[in-house]
Amino acid sequence: MTTLLTAAGTIDRAAVMCRAWDLMKINYNFGRLPFRSIGRKCFGSCLRCAWAEARQQAAVAAIPPAVRAERIADLNSEMSNLRYLDDWRHVAVREREIRDELHRLAA
Repeated sequence: MTTLLTAAGTIDRAAVMCRAWDLMKINYNFGRLPFRSIGRKCFGSCLRCAWAEARQQAAVAAIPPAVRAERIADLNSEMSNLRYLDDWRHVAVREREIRDELHRLAA
């Protein structure tokens, strides 16, 4: 994942714009299709997604390292205890939630 923060912990606007163009290439095949056929609304949605990623990274960076490490340890122990549950649907959903949160905290 591309870091969208500066060394000081603030959001890097140029990196956000680059991420928006990357999302435009991934989601809308920009480069092979001209911009006028894709439209500004599509780029606006990519820009909103890039800003959401940047805000999420800033929120994770604001968490103190000790608290983050403790939360990661709690999630790992919860993940190991999921195998003892009977409802496999609940296990699958909760495992996906835990993996997503671990991915966010590790970045």
